[in-house]
Amino acid sequence: MGLFDMFKSKNSANTDHSGPSADNMLAHYALRQLALDSPVQMLGLLASPEASQFLTKLLQDVEKQLGHKASYTGDQIRIYPCRIGEYPCAIVEFPTPQKMAEAYMVAIVALLDPQQEMPEDLSTVEARYYTLEKGFSTDGSDRTVLCAWDKTAHKNYGDGPVAQPAAFALAVETAMQ
Repeated sequence: MGLFDMFKSKNSANTDHSGPSADNMLAHYALRQLALDSPVQMLGLLASPEASQFLTKLLQDVEKQLGHKASYTGDQIRIYPCRIGEYPCAIVEFPTPQKMAEAYMVAIVALLDPQQEMPEDLSTVEARYYTLEKGFSTDGSDRTVLCAWDKTAHKNYGDGPVAQPAAFALAVETAMQ
């Protein structure tokens, strides 16, 4: 059983797209699992010239497993390397989400001080994974929700910042304190 098999449509030709969207699965599952399992390698890959090709391939894998397309292509995803406090981070920005709980962007933070010697075993490096999601507003206005994930759970921090990388980075830094 593959990573996404539990979400796969019974009929790949199904056009009602019931179940989770490819947009949602990329940000909330595929990218999260890779980032939390190997944060140093993920940050290195996202800072490399191959980042766009990697995200395109990952999105295609998600689409294939689910049996339907995302609302965007891999080359529309933007990456912003930065720091959250002393920690290295990559903010991955997706095109504007179409459905509730889909991500505007995610932040992958490796809990590693770049001023210290790199650990021999990179699998010991922990990470934090944050999402800025499309939220629901009773008055119909735009709303974002700041959330965090670990390998098994989702934490909702409530209202998030505007969907801009700098505002998201500041919100993540505040959440980490």
